Amino acid sequence: MKVKALAIDIAKFVFQLFGTNANHKPVYIKKVTRTQLLQQILKLGPDEMVMEVCSSSNY
Repeated sequence: MKVKALAIDIAKFVFQLFGTNANHKPVYIKKVTRTQLLQQILKLGPDEMVMEVCSSSNY
């Protein structure tokens, strides 16, 4: 499974990861903790990563 794009929904204690392939089809959905986040990103090796941006995300 090759994840081309990985979206990260940030929170205080858990992160929701959503990965898509080259055809923009979902291939990876997982909830991870802060300590697991970097390991999962390195394991997947996405070409592109995006994360939510809003005024309250910087709190």
